[in-house]
Amino acid sequence: MWRSWTVPALILGLLATPAASQDAQTWTRCLNRNQSEVLRTVVEACTAFISDRQNEQTRAVALTLRGNAYLLKGDPDSAIADHSESIRLDPASPLGFLARGSAYYIKKDYRRSILDLDEAIRLDPKSALALTLRASAYSDQKDYDRALADYSAAIRLDSRLAIAFAGRGNTYVASGDPNRGLSDINEAIRLNPGLAIAFVYRGNAYSNQNEYRRAIESYDEGIRLDPGNTAAYYCRGNAHVAARDFDDAIADYSEAIKRDPRNARAYANRGAAYLEKRDGARARGDLNEALRLDPKDAIAYFNRGNVAIYEGHLDSAVADYSQAIRLDPNNATAIRNRGIAYTAKGELERATADFIEVRRLNQKRETPTQ
Repeated sequence: MWRSWTVPALILGLLATPAASQDAQTWTRCLNRNQSEVLRTVVEACTAFISDRQNEQTRAVALTLRGNAYLLKGDPDSAIADHSESIRLDPASPLGFLARGSAYYIKKDYRRSILDLDEAIRLDPKSALALTLRASAYSDQKDYDRALADYSAAIRLDSRLAIAFAGRGNTYVASGDPNRGLSDINEAIRLNPGLAIAFVYRGNAYSNQNEYRRAIESYDEGIRLDPGNTAAYYCRGNAHVAARDFDDAIADYSEAIKRDPRNARAYANRGAAYLEKRDGARARGDLNEALRLDPKDAIAYFNRGNVAIYEGHLDSAVADYSQAIRLDPNNATAIRNRGIAYTAKGELERATADFIEVRRLNQKRETPTQ
Protein backbone atom coordinates (compact mmCIF):
# COMPACT_ATOMS: atom_id res chain seq x y z
CA MET A 1 0.00 0.00 0.00
CA TRP A 2 2.93 2.33 0.51
CA ARG A 3 5.93 2.40 -1.71
CA SER A 4 9.56 3.34 -1.62
CA TRP A 5 9.36 7.04 -0.80
CA THR A 6 7.00 6.71 2.15
CA VAL A 7 8.45 3.84 4.18
CA PRO A 8 12.09 4.96 4.59
CA ALA A 9 11.15 8.61 4.97
CA LEU A 10 9.11 7.75 8.05
CA ILE A 11 12.02 5.81 9.51
CA LEU A 12 14.45 8.66 8.85
CA GLY A 13 12.31 10.94 10.97
CA LEU A 14 12.71 8.68 14.01
CA LEU A 15 16.47 9.00 14.24
CA ALA A 16 18.11 11.66 16.37
CA THR A 17 21.55 13.17 15.95
CA PRO A 18 23.85 11.49 18.50
CA ALA A 19 24.94 13.92 21.21
CA ALA A 20 28.48 12.55 21.27
CA SER A 21 29.13 13.19 17.58
CA GLN A 22 32.31 15.20 16.97
CA ASP A 23 31.40 15.89 13.36
CA ALA A 24 27.90 17.37 13.45
CA GLN A 25 28.04 18.60 9.84
CA THR A 26 28.84 15.14 8.44
CA TRP A 27 26.17 13.56 10.62
CA THR A 28 23.59 16.14 9.59
CA ARG A 29 24.35 15.50 5.92
CA CYS A 30 24.02 11.79 6.61
CA LEU A 31 20.72 12.16 8.47
CA ASN A 32 19.20 14.50 5.87
CA ARG A 33 15.74 14.23 7.43
CA ASN A 34 14.07 16.61 4.99
CA GLN A 35 15.47 15.00 1.83
CA SER A 36 17.00 18.41 1.08
CA GLU A 37 20.16 17.03 -0.51
CA VAL A 38 20.64 14.65 -3.36
CA LEU A 39 20.54 11.03 -2.27
CA ARG A 40 23.95 10.42 -3.76
CA THR A 41 25.35 12.97 -1.32
CA VAL A 42 23.60 11.22 1.56
CA VAL A 43 25.15 7.88 0.62
CA GLU A 44 28.59 9.47 0.35
CA ALA A 45 28.25 11.27 3.68
CA CYS A 46 27.04 8.15 5.47
CA THR A 47 29.85 6.10 3.93
CA ALA A 48 32.42 8.60 5.20
CA PHE A 49 30.83 8.60 8.62
CA ILE A 50 30.79 4.79 8.79
CA SER A 51 34.44 4.59 7.76
CA ASP A 52 35.63 7.17 10.29
CA ARG A 53 33.78 6.07 13.40
CA GLN A 54 34.57 3.09 15.66
CA ASN A 55 31.52 3.24 17.94
CA GLU A 56 29.39 0.28 16.82
CA GLN A 57 26.05 1.75 17.80
CA THR A 58 26.76 4.97 15.94
CA ARG A 59 27.97 3.07 12.89
CA ALA A 60 24.82 0.94 13.06
CA VAL A 61 22.62 4.05 12.90
CA ALA A 62 24.63 5.45 9.99
CA LEU A 63 24.28 2.14 8.15
CA THR A 64 20.52 2.28 8.68
CA LEU A 65 20.43 5.80 7.28
CA ARG A 66 22.52 4.84 4.26
CA GLY A 67 20.30 1.81 3.73
CA ASN A 68 17.25 4.05 3.67
CA ALA A 69 18.96 6.29 1.14
CA TYR A 70 19.61 3.24 -1.05
CA LEU A 71 15.96 2.29 -0.71
CA LEU A 72 14.88 5.77 -1.74
CA LYS A 73 17.15 5.42 -4.77
CA GLY A 74 15.35 2.21 -5.73
CA ASP A 75 18.07 -0.20 -4.60
CA PRO A 76 16.45 -2.43 -1.95
CA ASP A 77 19.18 -5.08 -2.15
CA SER A 78 21.90 -2.62 -1.08
CA ALA A 79 19.52 -1.34 1.57
CA ILE A 80 19.04 -4.85 2.97
CA ALA A 81 22.81 -5.40 3.04
CA ASP A 82 23.32 -2.21 5.07
CA HIS A 83 20.45 -2.98 7.43
CA SER A 84 21.76 -6.51 8.00
CA GLU A 85 25.17 -5.12 8.96
CA SER A 86 23.47 -2.58 11.22
CA ILE A 87 21.63 -5.42 12.97
CA ARG A 88 24.88 -7.34 13.38
CA LEU A 89 26.51 -4.34 15.04
CA ASP A 90 23.56 -3.49 17.27
CA PRO A 91 21.10 -6.41 17.53
CA ALA A 92 19.29 -4.82 20.48
CA SER A 93 18.13 -1.82 18.43
CA PRO A 94 14.69 -2.05 16.82
CA LEU A 95 15.68 0.45 14.11
CA GLY A 96 17.69 -1.99 12.00
CA PHE A 97 14.86 -4.55 12.00
CA LEU A 98 12.33 -1.83 11.25
CA ALA A 99 14.36 -0.54 8.30
CA ARG A 100 15.16 -3.98 6.89
CA GLY A 101 11.53 -4.97 7.24
CA SER A 102 10.58 -1.94 5.14
CA ALA A 103 13.11 -2.93 2.45
CA TYR A 104 11.73 -6.46 2.30
CA TYR A 105 8.26 -4.94 2.06
CA ILE A 106 9.29 -2.90 -0.97
CA LYS A 107 10.54 -6.15 -2.58
CA LYS A 108 7.14 -7.71 -1.75
CA ASP A 109 8.92 -10.31 0.38
CA TYR A 110 6.17 -10.13 2.96
CA ARG A 111 7.28 -13.15 4.98
CA ARG A 112 10.71 -11.69 5.71
CA SER A 113 9.24 -8.23 6.17
CA ILE A 114 6.83 -9.43 8.83
CA LEU A 115 9.53 -11.46 10.61
CA ASP A 116 11.71 -8.34 10.90
CA LEU A 117 8.82 -6.18 12.01
CA ASP A 118 7.84 -8.79 14.60
CA GLU A 119 11.34 -8.44 16.05
CA ALA A 120 11.20 -4.63 15.92
CA ILE A 121 7.92 -4.75 17.86
CA ARG A 122 9.34 -7.23 20.36
CA LEU A 123 12.24 -4.88 21.01
CA ASP A 124 9.98 -1.81 21.12
CA PRO A 125 6.34 -2.75 21.80
CA LYS A 126 5.33 0.92 21.62
CA SER A 127 6.57 1.46 18.07
CA ALA A 128 3.50 2.74 16.25
CA LEU A 129 5.50 2.89 13.03
CA ALA A 130 6.52 -0.78 13.16
CA LEU A 131 2.90 -1.75 13.77
CA THR A 132 1.80 0.41 10.85
CA LEU A 133 4.38 -1.11 8.53
CA ARG A 134 3.40 -4.64 9.56
CA ALA A 135 -0.26 -3.76 9.02
CA SER A 136 0.58 -2.66 5.50
CA ALA A 137 2.30 -5.99 4.79
CA TYR A 138 -0.73 -7.88 6.10
CA SER A 139 -3.11 -5.73 4.06
CA ASP A 140 -1.17 -6.28 0.84
CA GLN A 141 -1.65 -10.01 1.41
CA LYS A 142 -5.39 -9.45 1.98
CA ASP A 143 -5.06 -10.49 5.63
CA TYR A 144 -7.38 -7.67 6.57
CA ASP A 145 -8.20 -8.73 10.12
CA ARG A 146 -4.56 -8.69 11.20
CA ALA A 147 -3.96 -5.48 9.27
CA LEU A 148 -6.84 -3.71 10.98
CA ALA A 149 -5.71 -4.95 14.39
CA ASP A 150 -2.18 -3.58 13.84
CA TYR A 151 -3.38 -0.24 12.46
CA SER A 152 -5.71 0.16 15.43
CA ALA A 153 -2.92 -0.67 17.88
CA ALA A 154 -0.69 1.91 16.18
CA ILE A 155 -3.42 4.55 16.45
CA ARG A 156 -3.89 3.79 20.15
CA LEU A 157 -0.17 4.42 20.62
CA ASP A 158 -0.08 7.56 18.46
CA SER A 159 -3.45 9.15 17.76
CA ARG A 160 -1.83 11.68 15.41
CA LEU A 161 -0.10 9.18 13.10
CA ALA A 162 -1.87 10.14 9.88
CA ILE A 163 -0.42 7.32 7.79
CA ALA A 164 -1.93 4.76 10.20
CA PHE A 165 -5.40 6.29 9.75
CA ALA A 166 -4.88 6.39 5.98
CA GLY A 167 -3.74 2.76 5.87
CA ARG A 168 -6.57 1.56 8.09
CA GLY A 169 -9.05 3.48 5.96
CA ASN A 170 -7.74 1.94 2.76
CA THR A 171 -7.91 -1.51 4.36
CA TYR A 172 -11.53 -0.92 5.39
CA VAL A 173 -12.30 0.01 1.76
CA ALA A 174 -10.52 -3.10 0.45
CA SER A 175 -12.38 -5.32 2.92
CA GLY A 176 -15.79 -3.97 1.88
CA ASP A 177 -16.46 -1.18 4.39
CA PRO A 178 -16.03 2.06 2.40
CA ASN A 179 -17.89 4.26 4.88
CA ARG A 180 -15.55 3.45 7.78
CA GLY A 181 -12.71 3.70 5.30
CA LEU A 182 -13.64 7.24 4.26
CA SER A 183 -13.95 8.30 7.88
CA ASP A 184 -10.41 7.16 8.64
CA ILE A 185 -8.97 8.62 5.44
CA ASN A 186 -10.60 11.98 6.09
CA GLU A 187 -9.08 11.95 9.58
CA ALA A 188 -5.67 11.27 8.05
CA ILE A 189 -6.12 14.28 5.76
CA ARG A 190 -7.22 16.44 8.71
CA LEU A 191 -4.10 15.42 10.62
CA ASN A 192 -1.79 15.88 7.63
CA PRO A 193 -3.29 17.79 4.67
CA GLY A 194 -0.06 17.22 2.74
CA LEU A 195 -0.18 13.41 2.88
CA ALA A 196 -0.54 12.61 -0.81
CA ILE A 197 -1.23 8.90 -0.35
CA ALA A 198 -4.29 9.72 1.77
CA PHE A 199 -5.86 11.46 -1.23
CA VAL A 200 -5.07 8.41 -3.36
CA TYR A 201 -6.78 6.20 -0.79
CA ARG A 202 -9.77 8.55 -0.69
CA GLY A 203 -9.97 8.27 -4.45
CA ASN A 204 -10.02 4.49 -4.05
CA ALA A 205 -12.91 4.79 -1.60
CA TYR A 206 -14.92 6.99 -3.98
CA SER A 207 -14.19 4.59 -6.86
CA ASN A 208 -15.43 1.73 -4.68
CA GLN A 209 -18.72 3.63 -4.41
CA ASN A 210 -18.82 4.31 -8.18
CA GLU A 211 -18.27 8.04 -7.59
CA TYR A 212 -15.64 8.31 -10.28
CA ARG A 213 -15.62 12.08 -10.73
CA ARG A 214 -15.03 12.62 -7.02
CA ALA A 215 -12.38 9.90 -7.16
CA ILE A 216 -10.59 11.66 -10.02
CA GLU A 217 -10.65 14.97 -8.10
CA SER A 218 -9.05 13.24 -5.12
CA TYR A 219 -6.38 11.62 -7.29
CA ASP A 220 -5.74 15.03 -8.85
CA GLU A 221 -4.94 16.42 -5.40
CA GLY A 222 -2.69 13.48 -4.60
CA ILE A 223 -0.74 14.13 -7.81
CA ARG A 224 -0.56 17.87 -7.08
CA LEU A 225 1.00 17.09 -3.69
CA ASP A 226 3.31 14.39 -5.07
CA PRO A 227 3.75 14.53 -8.86
CA GLY A 228 5.94 11.42 -8.74
CA ASN A 229 3.32 9.22 -7.09
CA THR A 230 2.96 6.21 -9.41
CA ALA A 231 -0.06 4.85 -7.54
CA ALA A 232 -2.00 8.08 -8.04
CA TYR A 233 -1.61 7.94 -11.84
CA TYR A 234 -2.44 4.23 -11.95
CA CYS A 235 -5.55 4.59 -9.78
CA ARG A 236 -6.72 7.69 -11.64
CA GLY A 237 -6.34 5.69 -14.84
CA ASN A 238 -8.65 3.03 -13.40
CA ALA A 239 -11.22 5.70 -12.53
CA HIS A 240 -11.03 7.12 -16.06
CA VAL A 241 -11.66 3.62 -17.46
CA ALA A 242 -14.70 3.24 -15.22
CA ALA A 243 -15.94 6.63 -16.46
CA ARG A 244 -15.30 5.49 -20.08
CA ASP A 245 -12.61 8.15 -20.60
CA PHE A 246 -10.14 5.86 -22.33
CA ASP A 247 -7.78 8.50 -23.72
CA ASP A 248 -7.28 9.99 -20.25
CA ALA A 249 -6.86 6.49 -18.84
CA ILE A 250 -4.15 5.65 -21.36
CA ALA A 251 -2.34 8.92 -20.55
CA ASP A 252 -2.38 8.08 -16.82
CA TYR A 253 -1.22 4.50 -17.29
CA SER A 254 1.58 5.81 -19.49
CA GLU A 255 2.66 8.18 -16.70
CA ALA A 256 2.62 5.29 -14.23
CA ILE A 257 4.73 3.17 -16.58
CA LYS A 258 7.20 6.02 -17.11
CA ARG A 259 7.74 6.19 -13.36
CA ASP A 260 7.73 2.41 -12.81
CA PRO A 261 8.60 0.50 -16.01
CA ARG A 262 8.08 -2.83 -14.19
CA ASN A 263 4.47 -2.07 -13.26
CA ALA A 264 2.77 -5.06 -14.86
CA ARG A 265 -0.74 -3.97 -13.88
CA ALA A 266 -0.29 -0.58 -15.57
CA TYR A 267 0.68 -2.32 -18.82
CA ALA A 268 -2.23 -4.75 -18.49
CA ASN A 269 -4.78 -2.03 -17.84
CA ARG A 270 -3.43 0.21 -20.59
CA GLY A 271 -3.73 -2.77 -22.91
CA ALA A 272 -7.37 -3.20 -21.89
CA ALA A 273 -7.98 0.51 -22.52
CA TYR A 274 -6.43 0.24 -25.99
CA LEU A 275 -8.74 -2.69 -26.69
CA GLU A 276 -11.74 -0.54 -25.74
CA LYS A 277 -10.52 1.88 -28.42
CA ARG A 278 -10.27 -1.06 -30.89
CA ASP A 279 -6.48 -0.69 -31.13
CA GLY A 280 -5.65 -4.39 -31.12
CA ALA A 281 -1.95 -4.05 -31.95
CA ARG A 282 -1.18 -1.71 -29.05
CA ALA A 283 -3.42 -3.71 -26.73
CA ARG A 284 -1.62 -6.94 -27.58
CA GLY A 285 1.80 -5.31 -27.16
CA ASP A 286 0.95 -4.02 -23.69
CA LEU A 287 -0.56 -7.31 -22.58
CA ASN A 288 2.47 -9.22 -23.82
CA GLU A 289 4.68 -6.94 -21.72
CA ALA A 290 2.40 -7.30 -18.70
CA LEU A 291 2.65 -11.08 -18.92
CA ARG A 292 6.41 -10.94 -19.38
CA LEU A 293 6.61 -9.00 -16.12
CA ASP A 294 3.99 -11.10 -14.34
CA PRO A 295 3.30 -14.50 -15.94
CA LYS A 296 0.64 -15.29 -13.31
CA ASP A 297 -1.69 -12.40 -14.10
CA ALA A 298 -5.00 -14.09 -14.89
CA ILE A 299 -6.67 -10.83 -15.92
CA ALA A 300 -3.93 -10.08 -18.44
CA TYR A 301 -4.41 -13.51 -20.05
CA PHE A 302 -8.16 -12.89 -20.12
CA ASN A 303 -7.75 -9.51 -21.80
CA ARG A 304 -5.24 -10.89 -24.30
CA GLY A 305 -7.81 -13.55 -25.11
CA ASN A 306 -10.28 -10.72 -25.79
CA VAL A 307 -7.75 -9.15 -28.17
CA ALA A 308 -7.40 -12.48 -29.98
CA ILE A 309 -11.20 -12.78 -30.30
CA TYR A 310 -11.37 -9.23 -31.67
CA GLU A 311 -8.68 -10.04 -34.23
CA GLY A 312 -10.26 -13.38 -35.15
CA HIS A 313 -7.47 -15.59 -33.75
CA LEU A 314 -9.69 -18.20 -32.14
CA ASP A 315 -7.00 -20.74 -31.20
CA SER A 316 -4.97 -18.04 -29.43
CA ALA A 317 -8.12 -16.84 -27.68
CA VAL A 318 -8.88 -20.33 -26.37
CA ALA A 319 -5.28 -20.75 -25.18
CA ASP A 320 -5.30 -17.43 -23.29
CA TYR A 321 -8.73 -17.98 -21.75
CA SER A 322 -7.65 -21.47 -20.68
CA GLN A 323 -4.56 -20.05 -18.96
CA ALA A 324 -6.68 -17.41 -17.23
CA ILE A 325 -9.01 -20.16 -16.00
CA ARG A 326 -6.09 -22.27 -14.74
CA LEU A 327 -4.92 -19.30 -12.69
CA ASP A 328 -8.45 -18.35 -11.58
CA PRO A 329 -10.84 -21.33 -11.87
CA ASN A 330 -13.82 -19.24 -10.70
CA ASN A 331 -13.51 -16.65 -13.47
CA ALA A 332 -16.93 -17.17 -15.01
CA THR A 333 -16.39 -14.47 -17.64
CA ALA A 334 -13.26 -16.18 -18.95
CA ILE A 335 -15.11 -19.50 -19.08
CA ARG A 336 -18.01 -17.87 -20.92
CA ASN A 337 -15.72 -16.19 -23.44
CA ARG A 338 -13.88 -19.46 -24.03
CA GLY A 339 -17.26 -21.02 -24.72
CA ILE A 340 -17.94 -18.30 -27.28
CA ALA A 341 -14.56 -19.00 -28.92
CA TYR A 342 -15.29 -22.74 -28.99
CA THR A 343 -18.67 -21.99 -30.58
CA ALA A 344 -17.00 -19.90 -33.29
CA LYS A 345 -14.58 -22.80 -33.90
CA GLY A 346 -17.50 -25.21 -34.22
CA GLU A 347 -16.48 -27.18 -31.11
CA LEU A 348 -19.99 -27.23 -29.68
CA GLU A 349 -19.45 -29.96 -27.08
CA ARG A 350 -16.66 -28.01 -25.42
CA ALA A 351 -18.66 -24.78 -25.72
CA THR A 352 -21.65 -26.41 -24.01
CA ALA A 353 -19.48 -27.68 -21.17
CA ASP A 354 -18.17 -24.15 -20.59
CA PHE A 355 -21.65 -22.59 -20.59
CA ILE A 356 -22.86 -25.22 -18.10
CA GLU A 357 -19.90 -24.39 -15.83
CA VAL A 358 -20.74 -20.68 -16.04
CA ARG A 359 -24.30 -21.42 -14.95
CA ARG A 360 -23.03 -23.54 -12.05
CA LEU A 361 -20.69 -20.79 -10.86
CA ASN A 362 -23.40 -18.15 -11.10
CA GLN A 363 -25.86 -20.31 -9.16
CA LYS A 364 -23.17 -20.91 -6.51
CA ARG A 365 -22.72 -17.16 -6.08
CA GLU A 366 -26.45 -16.61 -5.78
CA THR A 367 -26.93 -19.34 -3.16
CA PRO A 368 -26.81 -17.77 0.33
CA THR A 369 -24.33 -19.28 2.76
CA GLN A 370 -25.69 -21.01 5.84
